[in-house]
Amino acid sequence: MKAGVLLVDKPVGPTSHDVVGAARRSLGIRRIGHFGTLDPFASGLLVLGIGPATRLAPFCTAHSKVYRAAVRLGQRSDTDDSDGALEPVLVSTPPDRAAVERACAAWVGSVHQVPPSYSAKHVGGRRAYALARAGETVTLDAAAVRIDSIRIERYAWPELEIVVRCGPGTYMRSLARDLGEELGTGGH
Repeated sequence: MKAGVLLVDKPVGPTSHDVVGAARRSLGIRRIGHFGTLDPFASGLLVLGIGPATRLAPFCTAHSKVYRAAVRLGQRSDTDDSDGALEPVLVSTPPDRAAVERACAAWVGSVHQVPPSYSAKHVGGRRAYALARAGETVTLDAAAVRIDSIRIERYAWPELEIVVRCGPGTYMRSLARDLGEELGTGGH
């Protein structure tokens, strides 16, 4: 029986489920699962459990994660990312770096974050993204998450690049949206 942990450098494009499917076909086994999802537009490390190693998921997902995120300020998106319908936000004076630093600091710690409506969260037995794509209003409850740090790598209005160290369940799309709202500029 095949067992182990497979580290995949997921490119932009496929879903985490697509990567699991490719691994199943390539290895010829059914029991494969991922230890956390990456959005299709995200690239990075996707950890897969193979065979009995899928039982390790609860132990692996509890650890901190590090993300590098590009945030676009001055716009809102119905999906909280650049793939959605974008709505410009008129900003008379872009926030300076000190304001951006304060907004980032406000989201560090144990916080409550509302997941994106276009997410895999279940609502009444269905995926939130399926309801949203069908034109239904999706209301998700805020979840407690932990954000250990947000480091600004680059800020040149309207672009903000950050490195985030956080606990499980934290959505970078939601953080981009929330930082934009904190700044009064919108963001995705």
